[in-house]
Amino acid sequence: MKTLEEMKEEIKVYTKKQKESFQETDDSWNTITLYHGTTTKYLNDILKNGLTPRKENKVNNFSDVPSNEELVYLTTRWHYWYAYNANQESLIKQVGEKRFEEEDIETLWNETGDFPMYVTCEVPVEFLTLDEDVVYQRKIRKGFRDGTITSPADITVDMCLEQGTIASLQTISPEYINEIVILGNAEYKNYLLEGQYGADASNWFSGLGIGHSDLWELIMLEHSHFKKGNQALEVEYPPENNKPIKKIQLEDSGLSIIR
Repeated sequence: MKTLEEMKEEIKVYTKKQKESFQETDDSWNTITLYHGTTTKYLNDILKNGLTPRKENKVNNFSDVPSNEELVYLTTRWHYWYAYNANQESLIKQVGEKRFEEEDIETLWNETGDFPMYVTCEVPVEFLTLDEDVVYQRKIRKGFRDGTITSPADITVDMCLEQGTIASLQTISPEYINEIVILGNAEYKNYLLEGQYGADASNWFSGLGIGHSDLWELIMLEHSHFKKGNQALEVEYPPENNKPIKKIQLEDSGLSIIR
């Protein structure tokens, strides 16, 4: 039986071949809502170019986690976790680990202008392919053991979606982006990462499934109880209509975004 790492490498080869042979059809109206968590350090680039593969943008939110540089990685539910952790890595690079550990996060957000954020997209289903990290999830590992999964072709896009992450063969251009949400509420950050959502994310990273957090309930809390400091930006098309963001500042009244 192949090891998980061997299957992961096979998936990378498999998706690379898919990308090389991909031809967009007229079926791009058939879409699914997906998310991408990152940090506002890349906000203006996303407003201009959308979500592009790392090969094109040289951006890696997690420098110690290798990935396929030709794909765009998306999620059905872990965008908050990715946003906060990408922001943490970015802030540590800017202010150092000591200050990150000791100082108030809102102070660091304001000093750097670097906030966690996530992108909400309507992605054509035909763009979707496997996220190689799906091999670590329990249901997929079971398939390896019982012989129902022997090659990447045995893993479907739906299987990936069920496990919480997916990849796109194509750039997610601004026309497919609904909004970008800047997460400037530290209480919401703590509520998520220290609560059920954080526990579910930890279990998911251990391959134990997606857990029981209700995504829509979390989104409702984001827009109600934890609204202050969180702000959505509408993304326009064509991208030339999206004026660049000059400054993001957390004030007593909420988030101030200056173009």
